[in-house]
Amino acid sequence: MIKYSSQIDMKSETVDQLLDQFEALASKGKINLGPAIISQIEPLMDSDYEKVSQNPRLYRYLNTLIQYLIQSREFEQLNILISRLPHTSGELEVRRLMAVGITNGRRQLHTNALLHLLQSERKAGALSNPMLSAQVQINLGTLYASLHHYEQAEKRYELVLDKYRSVLQNHTKAALHHNLGNIKTALSKFESAVSNFEQASSIYTSLELDQLLAFSEVLKKRAQLCLDITTSFSASQEMDNYDRSDPIRYIEHLNQAYLAMAHGAFESSIQEAKMCEQGALKSKDFQIQIEALKIKVECYKKANNYKDALDQLEALKAVEDHVSNLKQKARLIEQEVQFKMAAKEKEIQALMKEKALTKEILLRNRQLADANEDLRQFAYVVSHDLKEPLRMIGAYTQLIKRHFKEGIDHEKLSYFDFVNGGVNRLNELLDALSNYSTLQSRFGEFESVLVQDIIEDAKQNLQVAIEESAVEISLKTSDIVYGSRMLLTILVQNLLHNAIKFRASGRKPQVSITSERKDSKVLLHIADNGIGIPKNQMERIFVIFQRLNRRDLYQGTGMGLAISKKIVQMHDGEIAVAANQNGKGTIFKITLPDQGKISSK
Repeated sequence: MIKYSSQIDMKSETVDQLLDQFEALASKGKINLGPAIISQIEPLMDSDYEKVSQNPRLYRYLNTLIQYLIQSREFEQLNILISRLPHTSGELEVRRLMAVGITNGRRQLHTNALLHLLQSERKAGALSNPMLSAQVQINLGTLYASLHHYEQAEKRYELVLDKYRSVLQNHTKAALHHNLGNIKTALSKFESAVSNFEQASSIYTSLELDQLLAFSEVLKKRAQLCLDITTSFSASQEMDNYDRSDPIRYIEHLNQAYLAMAHGAFESSIQEAKMCEQGALKSKDFQIQIEALKIKVECYKKANNYKDALDQLEALKAVEDHVSNLKQKARLIEQEVQFKMAAKEKEIQALMKEKALTKEILLRNRQLADANEDLRQFAYVVSHDLKEPLRMIGAYTQLIKRHFKEGIDHEKLSYFDFVNGGVNRLNELLDALSNYSTLQSRFGEFESVLVQDIIEDAKQNLQVAIEESAVEISLKTSDIVYGSRMLLTILVQNLLHNAIKFRASGRKPQVSITSERKDSKVLLHIADNGIGIPKNQMERIFVIFQRLNRRDLYQGTGMGLAISKKIVQMHDGEIAVAANQNGKGTIFKITLPDQGKISSK
């Protein structure tokens, strides 16, 4: 953490001094005081980002701000920032492309994410900034790992450790070794996996990160066991048999084509572009096909082969015309659908106007929808805008405490701890409120998904808590539900986390998960043997910010079950709670659709 002298008046700091402090925070991963410095810099900066190439201080500020927003996972603010940034050059353009790639990856837009990250890799290669190049490679490795392209992920992570080790922080090295251990376990390289986990554990030990150390040790023992009994996972076979039409595969060829063209290897670039084009044709990915054709045109021109260049240019125009026609047809279909929907809506309205009661209901529903939207916007603005002054209060309370530490007694000094405690709790409440109010924006794509897969995702997210509590989770389900896998994982994760947190003293925690299908619904039951919920409080638990237990015994904001109920409602489902049949613990009964469409609520 950067130390501030109490004699320094923050308002009189120059922009350069503030930028130095901000860059030091970002480079060391110390992001807790970032907002305090941003609030001082931002009013002094030019708000016209189009002028960034003529303003060195603005260029520095935006470079570091992107790095800070990525580190602090402030993805909503990051989206807003990159939407305002112009296409420039140098480090800022690399960070812009990297930020677009990261945000697209979080939205499950994997093709666009990979295209932008590979473009940032090419541009970073022309700069002499090893830390920036390392960050690009780490993000590429993380994206590949999330898509189960373990060989590419392994390649990127090992490149960072081999080439950029000298500029990496120790905690970053540990995380890379830990991730490599997971990847090599999936590739059945158990001996190398054990070695990576050992290196991660060694660094975690030196940094006194006990929780991460324990997690890494567990994974190391698992890899060691696989090595000892020579058991192979199926991941390697899956990689060998992977469909070569996979977009990630042919985008790799596109990247190699760009790199070869940049080095003057035109024949090699053309071959890579052809392989990319074949995959794009098979998958009907016109965007990638156009990119491959552009590379071939450029390579033939640079090789003075104008005949083939003209042929490829004609092919490019044909594809572009085809895409234009498809877009035009799509627009016509959309207009036709809108027209039919408008006509149908008029018919419905004409019928509904015949009934005065229905008209009143429509009016009230509209007013209720407006009120709900106003409340959602209000909750988001409050939770978002209050965080800045709250962070300032926390930061300056720490500064004042350090300044007066020697001049007041212990009892009065503890008052500062009370203030900071309140700041932290209010921060938690604001984060929870923000999550609650933005659930609608994270609705995600609806699909048919196995209940078992949702539960496995939730268990993976809670792996450390599950291992620490030694909870037994029994699972008996083979049903399929229809909805957002991400939101349903949050729902199950909240209920499992509550079962672990509110476990009964002296009793081994157990959770039973079952499901059954009834008509077009799936009934999911999650039962635990914890402390239970009093009957007269069972209606309260789903109310926002309601807590039934003392804060000093059980931490939390009282938002988890409110979020869970909202997720169920967004899926046109129902959720209820009851005492477990054996009289110990709680059972949550959730009804979800197994097929069909979900109405937006």
